[in-house]
Amino acid sequence: MGRGISYDDSQRYSNVGKFFKGKASLSSNLPSQDEIGALIDELVMNTKTLIKATSTQVDKWRRY
Repeated sequence: MGRGISYDDSQRYSNVGKFFKGKASLSSNLPSQDEIGALIDELVMNTKTLIKATSTQVDKWRRY
């Protein structure tokens, strides 16, 4: 999705507020159930990947 805040030497950049700009009404600002479901699916997949990578690193550390 690529939403967040980034920093460099001279400025802070954010694209979080841009997600809802340009929409006509409040109801159109709210994400649909499909968008929420997709975000949850992405969160679950990323969490599983993180757990697997962390587990692998812990196993490496235990061997040494």
